This record gives sequence, structure tokens and C-alpha cells, in this order.
Amino acid sequence: MSTPTTDWRAAKKARLNYRLRPTQPLLTDAHKRQRLSFASTRRPCGFWNRVLWSDETSFALYSDTRGQWVPENRKPVPKQTVNWPPRIRVWAGISTEGATKLVRIPKHMDSAAYCRMLKKKGIPQANNIFSESPQRWILMQDGDGCHTAKSTRKFLLNKGIELLEPWPAHSPDLNPIENAWSMVEQHLQKQRPCSIADLWRCMKKAWNESVEEKLVQLCGSMPRRLQAVIDGHGSNTNY
Repeated sequence: MSTPTTDWRAAKKARLNYRLRPTQPLLTDAHKRQRLSFASTRRPCGFWNRVLWSDETSFALYSDTRGQWVPENRKPVPKQTVNWPPRIRVWAGISTEGATKLVRIPKHMDSAAYCRMLKKKGIPQANNIFSESPQRWILMQDGDGCHTAKSTRKFLLNKGIELLEPWPAHSPDLNPIENAWSMVEQHLQKQRPCSIADLWRCMKKAWNESVEEKLVQLCGSMPRRLQAVIDGHGSNTNY
């Protein structure tokens, strides 16, 4: 019977390297059918240029890399952890036409708070981004409860906001803003902010400088993302 030690030795002998496994949503057959249907839907030319890809996320003050490169005979420096590190939660949207600013939001946001945020900041910024577009812009939002609540849908309907739906569940790989969040996180890993105020400053700097340079590349990847879903019969992609 093999043990972790013998398995490790065998792997090293075979010149295999241990790598952290990236996480992906667990997809059921129903999820895959939804994703495949979404990816296969025909849309008019230039459709994706009208979409504002939105999402919420949070960034922790004491974030750090999970690993460290060290010489063969040395151990990595222990990582000091904090059980409940201070965080800043934000909402934002990106498109090929431009990006909104980062908007600070409550840790827990219900439909009423979400609609207030959209009314005061989200929608006005989106209207400004698409001000020269001859067609209305389209809002992409995932299946979070505050997004799908009846009061939210009524609010968006009254505002004349068109939604990108039905959005397939468990599909972060189809939302380009997820890659934008990763870019901000990488920037924070390098800057190592030491206070909440510093964290907010670094977040805005990363968003304004790193993300906005990549908007067309990020949002323009949508046809390739959809094709990857089709090729994989609805399975997770590498995006």
C-alpha cells in the first residue's frame, strides 16, 4: 500500500512537479445544457459590444500568495494568517466601450441596496460609457439573489434596462470581468497595502491602470469563450 511519502518519491523520480489545482464550479448535466444553449444562441453582429459585464467581489487587506519559491533544502517562510481580515467589497462593470469606476458596496447587499447603487452610480456611469452608441446597452448580471429579486427586475424594467438572459448558472468563465478581478488581485499581491485606506487606493489604481488597458482584449474574447463551451459540450473552459 502506497503512502504519501512513497507517492512523493515516485513523483519526484518521474520528474513530476506538485502544483496547486485551480478551482472550477461543479457542473451538473443540467448546467452543461444551459451553458451549451447560451453559447449556441445566434446574436446579431456587434451584440457583445453593447454588453456591460457586471459583478461584485471583495478584496482582503492581508492577502498573500499561497506558495513561495525556495531552494531545494530550505523551507518556505510561514504564512501569517488572519481569521477575518478586513475586506472591501465592490461592484463594477466593463465593456469594449469602457469601464465603470469601482463602487464600494455593503458586505451583504439586498435588492433595495443593489437598486440604490445602480440608480446612483451604476446606470449613470453605464449611460455615459455608451453615450455615443446608437443602440441601448445590455446589462449582464449573474444569478445572485439581489439581482434576480422581483423588486430588482421591476426596477430595471422601469429604467428600460435590457438584461442578458437567461444567464447560465455556475459560469464565471463566461464573464470577462472575472479576469479583471484577477488582475486587480495580482496588483494587490505586489503592492501589499497595509491599511484599509491603502487597500482602497491600490484597488482603484489597479482598476484604472491595469484593467482599462485590457478592456477590448477581455470583452472581445467572448466569441472564443462561447466556442470553447460548444467544443467542450458545456463543460468548464480554461477562461
